[in-house]
Amino acid sequence: MMPKIRKKYLYYILIVFIVAVTTFIFLYKNNKNEIYVDEKGMLVLSNLNPATYKTFPYKSNENYTISKVVYNSLGKDIYGFIAEPAGRKISAGVVLLPGAGVDKKSELELAKQIAAQGYSVITIDQRGIGETNGDVPSLEEDFNSYIKGDIAIQHLMILDALSAADILRKEKKENDKIIMMGESLGGRIALISAAIDKKINGVIAISSAGFHYGNGNDEKSKFIKSFDPDNYIAEIYPRKLVMIHNSYDKNVPFESALATFERAKEPKEFILINDTKCNHGFCDSMFQDINSSLASMIR
Repeated sequence: MMPKIRKKYLYYILIVFIVAVTTFIFLYKNNKNEIYVDEKGMLVLSNLNPATYKTFPYKSNENYTISKVVYNSLGKDIYGFIAEPAGRKISAGVVLLPGAGVDKKSELELAKQIAAQGYSVITIDQRGIGETNGDVPSLEEDFNSYIKGDIAIQHLMILDALSAADILRKEKKENDKIIMMGESLGGRIALISAAIDKKINGVIAISSAGFHYGNGNDEKSKFIKSFDPDNYIAEIYPRKLVMIHNSYDKNVPFESALATFERAKEPKEFILINDTKCNHGFCDSMFQDINSSLASMIR
């Protein structure tokens, strides 16, 4: 024989049950990772758990120390280096993002030069490159995956860059100023990341430009706009933007970079160099401008 439950107790049990279910739904909703593209073609990242990471000694001398870092970004291990000045107070952090097909070792020399000026610098192997490895789909394949509800690789690379910035914030507890910097593809990701993360103090894009895509509102148009810096660059304001380009760049014409730059708001600076010994990406003749630009962003 089932025991009888008085109506008032049944009422209390019902209230407790409703509160418990409502609390569960609220916590689930507010802790669920959210990565999507809004109606304007802007990438939205929210409620993301901080990346877990480990660092290992790699190399050091009287001028700098280099650590290897491995962090997990939505199930993928991302490999990188952190370069820091030896015996010197760190003034800010720099996320240095390589261009397409360029690994972290190729970026390490520039990272060491920047670190020697008093910065903590993290550079990474992008997805599909170096130790991070993995398959990188074509744009069409990435779009098809996105339509099916998967996270596009184009969006994951932006998340990887923002996670790298968070790691620098944790590593340099005494100073949380972070500057995004990148070459070519890395410059595009740096521009978008700085627009999304309002805590970023400034951005330097080298040999980079947007796609100058049309204003279509179909799903594919929104998808392309979601990783086109032309769609984001105005959001960097009021932080400083610097774009550095070589007039002899055969990969990305400086006119294309200038078209992207014109969409930005002040404060901004476009630096054009004329280096016949250099084509695309970082040129040694750019370093003085990079150094002064970094300094202007942390004053």
